[in-house]
Amino acid sequence: MEWGALVYVVGQGPFNRESIDAFSQQVVALYRSLPPGTGFVNVTELRRTMVAPIDAIERLAGHLQRTATSELSLLGTAWVVAVDTEGQEFMLPRVYAMFTQAGLRFEAFDSLFNAEEWAQRPPRPAVPNSSTHPAPSARGLWLRGTHVQCAAFRCPPV
Repeated sequence: MEWGALVYVVGQGPFNRESIDAFSQQVVALYRSLPPGTGFVNVTELRRTMVAPIDAIERLAGHLQRTATSELSLLGTAWVVAVDTEGQEFMLPRVYAMFTQAGLRFEAFDSLFNAEEWAQRPPRPAVPNSSTHPAPSARGLWLRGTHVQCAAFRCPPV
């Protein structure tokens, strides 16, 4: 794979079912705008609160399941959750469980620096059909971008 991307997203809670649905539609459209076969890592920064009602959590779980079984080359998702973000102590275990159940690589960090460092070294994606989601080659380049909501960055061949 010659191309790679970090896709940055910023979310500010509280979240409800409608906000999760809107997020899902926008982020999938963004993912699909990448060139076919482009491996990418999603870095989502959560601000203020990550509290969400059960129906919103169920919507997020459904979105993750659909993403895992799609043709998208999602190599991992990193969430940046500051130590003062409300609800992380009870929401993060649920989020880890949802990503694990979907077969998607996930990790949470307290700083953007640590999340980007993790994203720069993605292993083979943990998806049901890894033959359609190849790991990046040793020549893969992961571009650092700016904090722009739902923005993707494409890097040139090495």
